[in-house]
Amino acid sequence: MKEVAIKGVTIGDGTVKICIPLSGADEKGLLCDIEYVRGKPCDLIEWRADFWDEACDKDRLTAMMKTIKRELSDKVFLFTYRTQEEGGSGNPALSDYMEICKYVIDSGLPDIIDVEYRKAKDFNFPILEEAHDHGIKVLTSYHRFDEPTPDLDTMIKILREQQQFGADIAKLAVMAQNDMESNRIIEASREMYGKHAKIPFILIGMGQFGSVTRAIKPFHGSSVTFARGREATAPGQLSIEDLLAERSHFDV
Repeated sequence: MKEVAIKGVTIGDGTVKICIPLSGADEKGLLCDIEYVRGKPCDLIEWRADFWDEACDKDRLTAMMKTIKRELSDKVFLFTYRTQEEGGSGNPALSDYMEICKYVIDSGLPDIIDVEYRKAKDFNFPILEEAHDHGIKVLTSYHRFDEPTPDLDTMIKILREQQQFGADIAKLAVMAQNDMESNRIIEASREMYGKHAKIPFILIGMGQFGSVTRAIKPFHGSSVTFARGREATAPGQLSIEDLLAERSHFDV
């Protein structure tokens, strides 16, 4: 499987990396998020720009990306603008969403950009080529909040489609309604990793029952887990303290 190596962090090496989101609604909130993350032993930070009041102001967007990159220079920087359709706060038209992605890519500031897979297929824009030309990796994502957890084959199919699309990292997040569905997500992750994965992937079960799928150990194939920041950005996120305590338990 092809690995993604950035700033000494190797995604896809058989261990789970920890990502903490920044989700402040204004500059003060984001600076507080930065201070919260600064001393945390995480590998990536994700700026959830859809929570930010000024995300459509390109000058302010650039200034904040520069601040994040400077203040958290040791962390891999993932930029995400999540739309309401996929569980976020952003509500732009497809053309506006594309413009945000294009602008962020042209800035060359993040290490990775999250692009919603279903929208990426409709872009009249060579997003993969442009991102790579600017030294940015592309994480394609697919979120299902209001639908039942798919069957095992469907989850693997969605991840493989993203892989075939040319993503550097593929992500699928589904809502787990019970323990049986969480176990199915873990089983799908194991099968994807063992039989089909050519790139790193992330497979997450959201909600209370999905918390077990976010664990660091044992490793089931999913390469990144999203811890809770100062505020949760998705249901079922665990604190980094809980994740690290769990790691210590398995290391004993």
